[in-house]
Amino acid sequence: MRDLRHAGPVRAEGEAPLRELVKGITILWREPRVTAGAFVRLVNTAPNFALFVVAPLFFTHTIGFSQGEYLLLVTCVYTANIFANLVFGIVGDRFGWRRTVTWFSCVMCAAGALLLYYVPLALGPNFAVALLCWAVYGIGLAGFVPLTALMPESDSGSALAIYTLAAGLSAFAGPALVGLLGGSAHMDRAIWAFVALYLAAALVSLTLKSTVDPGVFPKPPAAPRDTHIGRKLRLTAARRPTSNPLGGTQVKMRSSGQRMQTHVCWLGMPRPNALPACTTQRAEAQGTDQAHRTHD
Repeated sequence: MRDLRHAGPVRAEGEAPLRELVKGITILWREPRVTAGAFVRLVNTAPNFALFVVAPLFFTHTIGFSQGEYLLLVTCVYTANIFANLVFGIVGDRFGWRRTVTWFSCVMCAAGALLLYYVPLALGPNFAVALLCWAVYGIGLAGFVPLTALMPESDSGSALAIYTLAAGLSAFAGPALVGLLGGSAHMDRAIWAFVALYLAAALVSLTLKSTVDPGVFPKPPAAPRDTHIGRKLRLTAARRPTSNPLGGTQVKMRSSGQRMQTHVCWLGMPRPNALPACTTQRAEAQGTDQAHRTHD
């Protein structure tokens, strides 16, 4: 018989499939954080898809780049975006997921959209400057990497479905927005619309609070290493019982010097004429293991 333990969640008794489908839609108003995350995800790439409609005409006809230079420009920008995705995963774990989405994605993309339009318009076909300005926008797109982690933990399947729907709608919303604003002939309107969308997304992202966000609940500091009489000890041998006429267990540890520290700890009930619960003996590293000090 096929093992269904890892086949996914099992529908509870009495739950209709249609009701489950409706729950995937009603989560938009049942869980406001899902709606906020979907809006931010929609704004993430909608202007980016819009740029692929108007940027070729802007950079080749208005600025004066050749088609080959424009294609090289796009290749370099989105190559930087790929590597920035890896970096922002680390930044999000250190700086906080919500802070990364707000400042390194929304605000940075708003600034990058202004730079990639107004700076080449003022300086002309300068490839290095245009690359730097567009790279600010492309790297800012990678700052949305931690957004998925900010979605609610409850009803995660429905939440991620809405998140994915918003990502797909951005491919339609971006070009549609540019068409409504007049296309490449009025690119300045489109740029300011992009800036307004990113700033609105930055405000909405402030509501995306998660109890597991490193920026809200940072990790506790690591525990200090064990010390003995002011010196740090390092365990060099595994705990193993050794023969001891008094019935104890020996654990050898090495300090920062070259001395060996032998601890004799007692197990069980005290024996007659036995030592206290735990005694400590020192022996030189080159000495014999049979040297023990005892106290009556």
